[in-house]
Amino acid sequence: INENKIYSTEKILTELNQRVIVSLRQKETDNKDGMDICLCKIQKTNNSEFNVSFSGDKSNLVFYKDNKIQRLRGDRKSIGGISRKKIVNYTKKELTFSTNDMLYLFSDGIIDQNNYERKRFGTKNMLNFLQENATKSLQEQKTVVENSLDNWQLKEDQRDDILMIGIKL
Repeated sequence: INENKIYSTEKILTELNQRVIVSLRQKETDNKDGMDICLCKIQKTNNSEFNVSFSGDKSNLVFYKDNKIQRLRGDRKSIGGISRKKIVNYTKKELTFSTNDMLYLFSDGIIDQNNYERKRFGTKNMLNFLQENATKSLQEQKTVVENSLDNWQLKEDQRDDILMIGIKL
């Protein structure tokens, strides 16, 4: 980002996609490795407002604004992987937020985590969970997320990486 002076979220993802394809030699091999990612650029515009630029590939920006959880969907493309044979351009979405609004970014690992019945935690559960807890402190939210996931998962193995970032503006 700094080396190439690329600061626009959609251009960062486009460059990352091209570099993954080259680094993994995906045009010459059967390597289909890829990743999903969401990227935010947050700029404070005045004492109580923030401009947030978002780009994502198969990842969403979830946010709490105006007393409700909302979702901004990313593009239906991946970094690297099966889209390696064509040029992919990502899009940028911009929103304005106020002080105390919340942003949530998370990997699909939490959504895809099974319980003992092999049922996924799921997007709907995650959005409901965030709606119920978004007004709590970040530390309280962290504790509730960890406990809820432990209770859901019980003795089932973790299937994938689990990463969640909550940002209170």
